[in-house]
Amino acid sequence: MNPRFGDDVSELDQLILRPAVGYKLNDHFPLWQGYAWVGNYQPSFREENRVYQQLLYRRKFPFVKVLSRTRLEERFIDNSDGTAVRARTMLRGDFTLPDAPEWAILVYDEIFVNVNAVGNGPDSGFDQNRLFLGMNRQFTEHFNMDLGYQMQALNNRQPALINQINHIILLQFFINL
Repeated sequence: MNPRFGDDVSELDQLILRPAVGYKLNDHFPLWQGYAWVGNYQPSFREENRVYQQLLYRRKFPFVKVLSRTRLEERFIDNSDGTAVRARTMLRGDFTLPDAPEWAILVYDEIFVNVNAVGNGPDSGFDQNRLFLGMNRQFTEHFNMDLGYQMQALNNRQPALINQINHIILLQFFINL
């Protein structure tokens, strides 16, 4: 579950439920198939259902953990005229602090591109970019947290969102089983 708050954390902008099943191809490449329900609450409620496939590449080096995620999403958006397809790719680096190995400096960039245009839905081409700089704290083998700054550049046909830049303080908790 992924709630996203806006307007200075005073209202729920979006809620995402995203279960998935995975298959480990080898130590570095898991492959995932998933579903996401997305409730967009602002400016008015609009529901979206997504089916997605993703391939991860994970590698741990002495002072950096690298993650590359490539995802293809088939999006079924309320009141749109078809299935919108979006590709996204992220490259992430966690640079472990030598004197505090449970902490890492974290940087990632994720680019979203709409593969097709859908009537009353997204246009084809560049959709958004998310650039993050912050810290990661590993609490246990299966539980960690990211905290930092994210700049989100949006390109959306909604009049209030064309070429918009959002400045976000991001706090994320991860449970990896």
